[in-house]
Amino acid sequence: MTKTKSIRLFYLLNCFAIFLCPLFLINGCTGKEPASKDKNTLLSEQKKEDRRKMVEKNPLKITVEIRAGKPRLSQALSLEVRLSNQSEQPVMVNRRLAVGYRESQAREIFVEVFQPDSVQNIAKPAQLYQRNYSVKTDYVWLQPGQSVGTSFDLFEWYAVSAPGKYELVIYYQADESGASPPSGVLKGTWSSPRLAFEIYP
Repeated sequence: MTKTKSIRLFYLLNCFAIFLCPLFLINGCTGKEPASKDKNTLLSEQKKEDRRKMVEKNPLKITVEIRAGKPRLSQALSLEVRLSNQSEQPVMVNRRLAVGYRESQAREIFVEVFQPDSVQNIAKPAQLYQRNYSVKTDYVWLQPGQSVGTSFDLFEWYAVSAPGKYELVIYYQADESGASPPSGVLKGTWSSPRLAFEIYP
């Protein structure tokens, strides 16, 4: 290669390098990937997504509170029950919340009592009752975050034979056999978490 050709080649390479350098710099700046999300952010987003899916399956939240310091068989055991709409859409429920039994009719809530770690209901019906089915005005739309509630004496409706440690579950149902709820009512049987309590002598 002659000296003249070498100079020309060197000159062309320099020009090519001068032309490409700004392009590399621009691409390096604009093509940079955003910083990856930290672990806490990802966990928070996952929890939100898990809750959203849970609420879609369980729009109704049932809570129960025992309104007695040391429940005894010889005294009333008042339960306060509340139904809350934890979804983002309106939910139609029966606000009457009349107490009954799983196999009875014209009722919206019933209770089962268990010994710890057992699935056998030990509570027995304490009375026979006659009641009309709900009327249209008993059914209401709960907006997101709204709730309805009632209270009743557990021992007025259920017989528990002996003192001891127990767990109870409240069930809600507005479409039992024989009922004629409006179109759009929340169907099925819904339950509260188990609530541990103790009955004293």
